[in-house]
Amino acid sequence: MTDPNEPTQEQTSEQRTVRVRRAPRYGVFMALGAVTLALAGGIVASMVEPGLQPDGSMIDTSPVIGFTIVIGFVVGAGLGALIAVILDATVGRKSESAEAERTSVTVRYDEADRETPSAEADVDSPPGPETKS
Repeated sequence: MTDPNEPTQEQTSEQRTVRVRRAPRYGVFMALGAVTLALAGGIVASMVEPGLQPDGSMIDTSPVIGFTIVIGFVVGAGLGALIAVILDATVGRKSESAEAERTSVTVRYDEADRETPSAEADVDSPPGPETKS
């Protein structure tokens, strides 16, 4: 026999057939594209020889290297995302069927059977553990 203070549990299960497919991780593609094009842009920009001004002095191209790295980072992230979308559209069409089980547990407490603690407190005794003197 069960204790009246124990909660009762009801468990229901439902099985469904679901479709499972692999999808590319967009963040990984974007990060790889961004890093790759930023490095490529920095290398290409640093290899370009500086030009000459009309008076014969050299033009400082160091700001162009940083600008090229930033542009390569942004364009690479966009290209990585585009590649991930294309892969998802072509390769992601393959899907498999699998069985999934959904389980729900409902816990019910019967309030009528539970004992309620007394609301009266002993005013003479201090709170905490009792000590005898």
